[in-house]
Amino acid sequence: MNRDDYPNLRGFLGSVRHARLEQERLAVRVAELEAQCTRLTAQLRATPGGGSSDAQMQWAVLADERRRLTEQMRRAQEQECTVQAFIDRVRPELYRDILTLRYIDLRSWPETAALMSRAGGPQSERHIQRLHGAALQAAQRLWDAET
Repeated sequence: MNRDDYPNLRGFLGSVRHARLEQERLAVRVAELEAQCTRLTAQLRATPGGGSSDAQMQWAVLADERRRLTEQMRRAQEQECTVQAFIDRVRPELYRDILTLRYIDLRSWPETAALMSRAGGPQSERHIQRLHGAALQAAQRLWDAET
């Protein structure tokens, strides 16, 4: 996926949350499939002649599914990188920081305010939210200029 797959900036920025959830879901599924493949491999090795063709076919199906899920995880990670690369072009740096904390790091407003405050930036959630609005406007201008 790339930014052209999204009709608007908000959907594009929000795609990271979806990508992260997808990565977590797929990681669990890949681990399950690896465990199944390991069990099947042990069964095939224990069977004289390499086991039945049904077991071998099942292993091949599991291996194909694992490859498919791994590719989906790679695409989700690429989407996250695409969004980060876009945010990295937003100016000024303060806006980049806020957008990164909200859309890449998936921080809540209180967490964003606390992190910004510790780094010497704005301290109140309300101020961060106003700056977030300005950051979105700057990002929208960049979005519009690039489409």
